[in-house]
Amino acid sequence: MAKDHNRPCVALAKSPFFKDTIVSVSDWSFHIWKLDSDKPIFSSPDASTYLTGGSWSPTRPGMLIISKADGCIDVWDFTDSSYRPSATLMTTPSRITSMKFLTGNTATARQQLLAVGDVAGSLHVFDVPRNLCKAVSNEKNIMQNFFNREIKRKNFSNKRQEARDEEYKANAKDAGGDDDGGGGGGGGGAPQEQQEEGGADKKEEGGGTEEDDLLLAAEELAYKELEAKFITQLQLTSEELPDHMKQLSLEEE
Repeated sequence: MAKDHNRPCVALAKSPFFKDTIVSVSDWSFHIWKLDSDKPIFSSPDASTYLTGGSWSPTRPGMLIISKADGCIDVWDFTDSSYRPSATLMTTPSRITSMKFLTGNTATARQQLLAVGDVAGSLHVFDVPRNLCKAVSNEKNIMQNFFNREIKRKNFSNKRQEARDEEYKANAKDAGGDDDGGGGGGGGGAPQEQQEEGGADKKEEGGGTEEDDLLLAAEELAYKELEAKFITQLQLTSEELPDHMKQLSLEEE
């Protein structure tokens, strides 16, 4: 058992090419799972409208079809992009309630059919375009490599989060120990706190440390260099320059 979406799941489908891989679809996003993982290995960005279903392509390992409440279907081709759908197709003016590919003995290699049902009770059968049903060269290996990269990225993120949690706990423990030590000195804690507050006030009045000033100067220099690069690439005339650049040009003249 693992925690999935914050809202109820509206679709769950196993990949026909990877038996340990499933997709779960909820209101705004979908997740791809490995069965031995307690967290999804891929989470899609939020969609612009409610999602209503999802299905893997029966002929392409790297393609996922997601249906939406506005009557459109999003085609996710992971051999092309993993941060946005590769295509959005209009199928019906009503909310899609069901979607299924024709498979089994009745399916043919020359034609792939997709049935879409909507909330109005209508059935739409589509002939899937050739480029969406024919697998690219070595597509299964490409998809497997994508899964492996996502698993490594998730593991790295989890380790970083665990390290940050441990560091936070250690800092909190050290801070608690310092407070206890300062209060046990027979009233010596209050003057020290006042002294620390006074030191902080002085630091604020001084305008920061020398290291902060150097960092700010380096960032300002990098910004000016980037600005000059943009102006050169855009081939701006003297009249099109920003006001502060015009002033610098006048001063140089």
